Amino acid sequence: MALEIHHIDGDPANNVIENLLLVCASCHTKITSRVFSEIDVTFRKRQLQQGVPPKLASQPTVSVSITGSQFRGDIANTIIKTSHRSTPRTKHPDGSLGADIRKKGYVDYLIAKYFEFRKADISYGRRGRISYAELHKTIQREFGCRTFYTPVEAFPRLVDFLQVRIDPTILGKNNSSRGVPNYRTYEAHLQKFNLGSG
Repeated sequence: MALEIHHIDGDPANNVIENLLLVCASCHTKITSRVFSEIDVTFRKRQLQQGVPPKLASQPTVSVSITGSQFRGDIANTIIKTSHRSTPRTKHPDGSLGADIRKKGYVDYLIAKYFEFRKADISYGRRGRISYAELHKTIQREFGCRTFYTPVEAFPRLVDFLQVRIDPTILGKNNSSRGVPNYRTYEAHLQKFNLGSG
């Protein structure tokens, strides 16, 4: 089983122990696609720090030793890995954004850009809290379904919705005043990654 390190605040440069959580690849995907909320992840991290074992009763555990780890101090050199049956990944229905890899990739890019700009807002001193769940709940409220279950016909509206959230951020306004784009267009995004046309 592949294990991955998740950065709870979404910043891959923030490697303080409190911000890291070791998870399986399947759970990491669920966290980053917001199936599990940031609150759930933070709560689970606290449970692990307090020694609360995973709630997977009657299943074997395996100790994995990490040698040559770059982490020192509070982190232990042993990880408890619990084997569990993986559930099959849900396939996005045909006609949804999740089923269109190009459009899904562009929406993912805009969402990441939005949170990057929101973090910059906070570093400039703008008040407020970054909530990953809030964005997805707002999309669900505005479009009638979860982000990647949104019908592909709504792609232009969803792109506009995300861009309108990016532009009024402090960094977005600064970029606009200097003539610097806040994000790539969909066509430029496809071209950058050699994804053909969409």
